[in-house]
Amino acid sequence: MCKVISEFRVKNYAVLKLDEDKPLKKYSKYLIDGLEYEIVPVYDSPRCIAIESNDSFLNKEIKFI
Repeated sequence: MCKVISEFRVKNYAVLKLDEDKPLKKYSKYLIDGLEYEIVPVYDSPRCIAIESNDSFLNKEIKFI
């Protein structure tokens, strides 16, 4: 699991910077605090993921499912 170390907003999306690289295994969603989030494509941003949300995820753990 990865931990969110910083975040910023782009319209209705949260871009989350992680403390380690994303796993190489196949996954189709993110699990954060028991809630599943769809993947939003992110390009040229190492250790970053994006989800559609206005909530704060700072210091939360991300599980790739």
